[in-house]
This record gives sequence, structure tokens and C-alpha cells, in this order.
Amino acid sequence: MIKKKYLYAFIIFIIQVFFLIIKNELGVYTPDEILYTTGVFRGNEMAVDTLSLKFRIPFLIISFLYNINVYLYPLILISFTIITYLYIYKINRTYNVFKIETLLLFFLLPSAIYLSSAYLRDYLIYLLSITMLFNYKAYNLSKRTIIVFIILSILRYEAGIIILLSYILILFNKNKCGLFIKKRNFIFPIVIFFLLFSLGILINIDFIWDSFIQRLDRLSYDSSGFGLMHIEPTKHNILFYSIPNWFAYYAPYLFKEDASLFSNFMLLESIIVGILFIVGLLKVRTKKFTNDVLYQISYIILIGTFFLSILEVTPETAFRHRMAYIPFLIYLNFSRYNFHITKSK
Repeated sequence: MIKKKYLYAFIIFIIQVFFLIIKNELGVYTPDEILYTTGVFRGNEMAVDTLSLKFRIPFLIISFLYNINVYLYPLILISFTIITYLYIYKINRTYNVFKIETLLLFFLLPSAIYLSSAYLRDYLIYLLSITMLFNYKAYNLSKRTIIVFIILSILRYEAGIIILLSYILILFNKNKCGLFIKKRNFIFPIVIFFLLFSLGILINIDFIWDSFIQRLDRLSYDSSGFGLMHIEPTKHNILFYSIPNWFAYYAPYLFKEDASLFSNFMLLESIIVGILFIVGLLKVRTKKFTNDVLYQISYIILIGTFFLSILEVTPETAFRHRMAYIPFLIYLNFSRYNFHITKSK
């Protein structure tokens, strides 16, 4: 009889390979995928030396593999998927972090299925985030945890910053977390007040406001206005719509204006992750928050993405950029209340 872990790994493999074939047959590629495979961005050929380092390295690697075989890079990503799944399955059997079936969710979310066949770095970042979460749960701040964190930070520096800051904040306030959580009925309004108050201060600092407006201008080829709802970028509007835009960051295709086969597929993803976002933010598990450092870190990371969501203007980029934080959102929603090493059945 086939062991459960190999059966589930086979299911993941078949679904991702099937989607890879369909995606390539349909030729559904994002502008960044076209850049990484052909060097052309929105109809203009890009000189390699003009690309920033974070784009140049993926371009050189992905274009090289693409020229060998169009399926090579996605198949490498899918291979990494199976390796990651078997690795976290082994950790999960020892530390009983999730129900075994929940592990499938990491790899069968619509965004995970799509990005596993994409010529992008986002899925690799996602796999690293999953691995780092399980490494920290099993081995705390070990060498393997730090190495994975460094690689993730190189590929997406803002994710590295927010994860590091979340860890430092929890580390220096670990004795006060229990006191804070006792007021759990007031957590959500306190969080919202803190975020809006902080945002209000930031947007009234001249150089931050000017930088923000310049960024919106640079992205004007995609859309106009602030956030995924494309609101007029006034300070009042940014404050008023920042919380809905935070939700939109996790459920971006609920705010997609035009419909297509791909956007309908990602609409399902937005519904699933949007629900996880709301539940993870509102339903704080008291005992787990008090005793589980990783749960605390995951919650702070969720709060920190509020500021990252301010910078997004299109659903296509938002759903990719949030992938580094999805494992922590899954942890908030589905991790078990268990602080002892036990074998799952």
C-alpha cells in the first residue's frame, strides 16, 4: 500500500504538472514572465545591464533555462515543491504542527498552482517561506532556519525586513504578550487604531509622501490612483481606504475589473485567502498566542503587511508579492494548539 505522504506528493505533482501543460498551451504569461524569458517588457526590449540586481539575476537564470527547454524552469519549481512537501511532512509527523491533510493547502492554493508553473521567482520565495516556518517551529533559530531566511531576504528584501522586525518585536516584548492578549476583546480596534495612527504620521512626513506619490507615478502605466481600488491619492483617501486596501492585498482578484479564465481562477483564490485573512486577524486564539512564539510572529507579520499593501496598485502584482506571507496566515488559521513533541498518526 502506498504511504500517505507519497500519495499526497503524487497528487500535488499531477495537479501542478497538468496546470503547467494547460498554461503553456494557452500561453498565459504575465509581463514579468515575458521579461524573464525573452528580455522584452511591455513591448520594449530591455538591456540586461539596465535591470536592477533583483531582476537581473532571475532574468539570467530563467532565460538560460528557458532557452534550453521551455518546461525546464517550471519543472524545477515543481521538483522543489515535492522536496519541500516531503521535508515538512517529516517535520510535521514529529512536531504535529498541522493536520496532515492541511499540508496540501500550502501547495494546492490556486496561486501556488499557478506560480509553480510561472517563469518568476515568487513561488521559490513561497517555498522558502514555508520551509523557514517549519524550520523555526522544529529547530528554533538554528543554522538551517537562518540560511533559509537569508536566501528569502535576498530574493525579496521587504519580506526579510518584515519577518526580522516581527521576530525582534516579539523577542523584546515576550513577557508582555500575555498581558496584551488578556485584553483580546479589544485587540482588533487597538490594532486598527495603531495602524491608522502610524499611517497618518507617515503620510504627513514630506519626504515619505513625496516618495509615495513618485512611486504611484512610476506605476501609472498599469493604473492610476491609490491602491487596488484606484482611488484618488489624497491623504484623506489613503487613510480612509487603507483598511479595505489591506484586505484587497490578500484578496486582490475580488477587485479585478476585467474577467478572464485566469482572473476567474484567481477569484477563487481571493475568496479563500480573503476569508483566512479576516479569520486570522479577528479570531486570536488566546492560549496559543500566549504560549506560541511563532503564532505571535505570524500575527505581527500579518499586521506589518498593512504597510506593504499601501504600495500595491494592481491585482497581478499583489497576489504575487503577498505569497511570502501566506504560510504565516495558514499558520494563524490551522496550526494546532500543541507545545510538546508528539507523533501524529
